[in-house]
Amino acid sequence: MKEKEITKTKKNNANSIKLDISDKIVRGFGYTFITCFALACLFPFLLIISTSFSTEDLIRRTGFTIIPKGFTTYSYGLIFRNYKQIVGAYAVTITMTVCGTALGLILIAMTGYALQRKDFPFRNVISFYIYFTTLFQAGLAPFYLLMTNTYHLKDN
Repeated sequence: MKEKEITKTKKNNANSIKLDISDKIVRGFGYTFITCFALACLFPFLLIISTSFSTEDLIRRTGFTIIPKGFTTYSYGLIFRNYKQIVGAYAVTITMTVCGTALGLILIAMTGYALQRKDFPFRNVISFYIYFTTLFQAGLAPFYLLMTNTYHLKDN
């Protein structure tokens, strides 16, 4: 009987950790930050939903608001009338995702298999190429060239 009581006491003590005031303050700031960040992430979705129930004319005149003005379900009716376009778009998206994932997985698996073999002749060269390109991404220079040469946005 005493062994069961000792085991229960040990379990209760293990689950109840006493926090210092500094730990409580840090956790409070952390929880506050995470809550604010979560609300900031939800704001665009709320704005989209609100806009979908607003009239187009009022959005043009007054802009976007969280509370819909001129409540209407016209946009949802338009979506359901043209459901074939939505289904087609989802079919293309799903097909591209499945095919891209499968192709990428096959290429990575074949590359990984070849690189793990000690007798593969170009093992070090290909490993260096993969490693080097992961270190130095596209970065600032190609972005600058794109902006200046393609979009002609010099000194803006």
